[in-house]
Amino acid sequence: MTNGLSELAAILGEEVSVARELLDNLSAQREAILGWRIFELIERVENREILCSNLAILERRRKQIVGGLTGAEAEEATLTKILANQPDSKGTGELARMQKDARRLYTRLQAEEASLLALMGNLLDHIREALSALAQPEVALYGGAAAARISSGLIEGKV
Repeated sequence: MTNGLSELAAILGEEVSVARELLDNLSAQREAILGWRIFELIERVENREILCSNLAILERRRKQIVGGLTGAEAEEATLTKILANQPDSKGTGELARMQKDARRLYTRLQAEEASLLALMGNLLDHIREALSALAQPEVALYGGAAAARISSGLIEGKV
């Protein structure tokens, strides 16, 4: 395997490692949300920002290496095309396997992020619904209509 392919393999390995950390981070965020542990959630979100920053650095390095290997812009070159132009070796097979792992992990990561965002949206809807009874006055204010007050044992402290 050439030096450029070795560097590419190392960066791809680091990107896979960051993807695994991001998946663990998303799981921890979900647990913090479900357990109403806000400080833990904030810590996990801050950690996610660091991981995403590290991923952006790795991506820039990968684009430089791909540009050096192909002479083309990184957006135009794919790992599949790069490997197709290389002689068969153990290293190219390893790179192809890493590419599949990376694709699988990042696809799962996108699905997990979408799921977490949906969970947060559902929780927000429930919180808004629960608080809407508090926002509606019992008497008309400023010429508006008054809403019937919903008696809630939870709101009135009668649990």
